[in-house]
Amino acid sequence: MGATSPVTLKWYDLDKSELFLDLAKRMPENKRLSNIVYARLVLDRLLDPAIARVLYLDCDILVRDDVATPYEWDLDGRPIGAVRDSIGAWLVGGRDVRGNRDIFDVADPYFNAGIVLIDLEGWRQADIIGKMEQAFADGIMQRIYYDQDLLNIVFRNNWLQLPWRWNTIGPLLAHESLDPAILHYTGTKKPWGIWVNWRRSIAFARFYRHVMTNEIFYAFVRHRRISWWKKKFRAK
Repeated sequence: MGATSPVTLKWYDLDKSELFLDLAKRMPENKRLSNIVYARLVLDRLLDPAIARVLYLDCDILVRDDVATPYEWDLDGRPIGAVRDSIGAWLVGGRDVRGNRDIFDVADPYFNAGIVLIDLEGWRQADIIGKMEQAFADGIMQRIYYDQDLLNIVFRNNWLQLPWRWNTIGPLLAHESLDPAILHYTGTKKPWGIWVNWRRSIAFARFYRHVMTNEIFYAFVRHRRISWWKKKFRAK
C-alpha cells in the first residue's frame, strides 16, 4: 500500500496451513469454485488472536462504498452478520424440497456467505471445524452446498441480517439505479469475462473496466482469450 494509506496488507500462505490443506483435500469439491472456499472456515486459526472482528469478502466482487461502514456495525450479540440470499430456498431445497428436509427447513432465512461480518470470538465458540467434521462423518457434507450451507447450519437463527446493498447478488443492469455498495458476481457472467455480450448484460461492467483502466483491462482480455482458445484446441 502507499505510504499515506492507513491500510496494511498482510499475506497468509495457505500452503503452510496443515489444517486448511487437510480440509481441502478431504471435503467435497466444486470444480467451478475449488476448495479454496473452505479457507474462511479457519480464519480464527490463521489470524492473530488479538483481532476481534473481520469483514470477509469474496474475490468475485466490486466495491463501490466504504467497507468501514459495515465493519463498524453493532452485531447485537450475534456472531456474524450477512445478507439474506435471494435464492436460498432453491440452494437448500434443490429440485425437490423433500431431499434435504432432514437438514434444512426451506422457510428458514438463509444467508449468502460471500460477504460476512464476523465476531471472531463468536466464530471460535461456534466450533465450525468440529461441526464440519461431524457433518462429513454423517454424510451431510456430501449432500449440501459446501461451506455456505454448513455456515447456515452452524449459525441457524443466530445471525444478523445486513442491508441487501452490501451484498447485491448476481447484479444486472437494473440494479445500477439502486446504488449497490458491493456487487457480488455469483453467476457465470462477470465484468471481467472475455465475451463482450456478457459484459453488456451485467451491472457496472463498464465501471469495472475503467477501474482497471482500459489499457490493463484489454491486455487482460487478450490474454484470457488466447488462453481460452489454447484450452479449446488441447481439448480436441
